Amino acid sequence: MSLKKNRKKQYRRFSLFFTALILGIFLSVVLLAIVPSISLAPSSAAPSSANAPASAEPGSVGFPNQDAYLPSQPTNLQEIKSYGNYYGSYTVLSWSPSIDDVGVDGYIIYQNGVEIGRNPSWATEFWASGTPDTTYSYAVSAFDASGKESIKSSTISAHMPLVETTPPTISLISPTDGSTVSGVAIINVSATDSSGISSVVFYVDDTLLSIYLNDTLASLNVFNYPVAGYQDGFYITGWDTTLVNAGGVYNVSVIAYDSSFNPSETVSANVTVDNSQTQTTPPSTCGDGFCDLGEDFSSCPADCSDKNIIPE
Repeated sequence: MSLKKNRKKQYRRFSLFFTALILGIFLSVVLLAIVPSISLAPSSAAPSSANAPASAEPGSVGFPNQDAYLPSQPTNLQEIKSYGNYYGSYTVLSWSPSIDDVGVDGYIIYQNGVEIGRNPSWATEFWASGTPDTTYSYAVSAFDASGKESIKSSTISAHMPLVETTPPTISLISPTDGSTVSGVAIINVSATDSSGISSVVFYVDDTLLSIYLNDTLASLNVFNYPVAGYQDGFYITGWDTTLVNAGGVYNVSVIAYDSSFNPSETVSANVTVDNSQTQTTPPSTCGDGFCDLGEDFSSCPADCSDKNIIPE
């Protein structure tokens, strides 16, 4: 009897399950018939402005800021040198470099509050010019690629020096105007200045022949012509006249510069070249007190061992 009851319960449970399954299928078919089909493809319509995200700006949340800070203030501004010469008065400024989160692009230099120049980021020195015997104030700022400018450095004062404007005195010793020269002609001038002679330049027909300098090199032979030398206020060079046309008239001229680059007057002489009886090797005159062309330290130590001249 109990077995029959169990079978009846199982049958009823199965009938209920089967009925529910059939009902579910039926309802699904009905829904598909009455509800519009929904496209599974992504919509091409643009989102509404209400839902669109706000445009990101530098410094906004979620956007990495690429240039958040001003460059740092330049420090240690100082005058490292000042000088005056024929071309004007100058002061040289120097400072310690600035830093920036994206990099310093350069520096702005101010004189009396007015911009007078800009430097690239790697240059932390500046040559400023001004009126001689005048004091100026200076400051420097840094800027980056986006144009952000730093706070200006501390202001310093610098005084433009006076300019020495007196030119050297010069006279042509030889050759004399109207003379005849041959072989290696000696050009000899006297030049003096209270601040010292920095250079003496020799020309033939306005073409550079040689140059004397009083710095590390005793003379600079720019075009490999005879060099210029110095002895006791006299500046000497040689001109090989065998390289020019015989019988021609040539203009020899010389100009001197002092340590402030003030030029002297130009001294000159017109000479005639005659090499009909030329001695190509100049004779040695060792002992005459001059380190002559053709002599050197070894051949004439009496004249050349302590002289400021480069021998041939």
